[in-house]
Amino acid sequence: MWSEWEAGLKNRTGTLRTTIIRLRDRELRERLTKTMELLDLSELMTQGVWGGSPLLPRQLCDHAIECLGAFVRNEPLPPAAEAFETAKRVELAWLENAAEQAMELEAENVGRVRAPRNE
Repeated sequence: MWSEWEAGLKNRTGTLRTTIIRLRDRELRERLTKTMELLDLSELMTQGVWGGSPLLPRQLCDHAIECLGAFVRNEPLPPAAEAFETAKRVELAWLENAAEQAMELEAENVGRVRAPRNE
């Protein structure tokens, strides 16, 4: 079920990305681009360690629609929604964890000494 839903989401975000690059409003384009990047992060739905929620992808989509609506009505871009800020925190936590794991692996590799080959 999740992989089917995820595949549909990725297909739609791919289509949106090609549309976003045509927008002339830089602030809107950047907000929507970041939203698409966040939607690609599967950890958004992981509760607990990452701080995500199963509702977060839908809330991000709602925020993107709200931004587009403001643009169409020629209104200022709304402030970043709580879901947008939460998703950015999830992304940051994930990136920090990935960096820590990379450093640990690097430390393990540096500590290893290659045994000489017997020839």
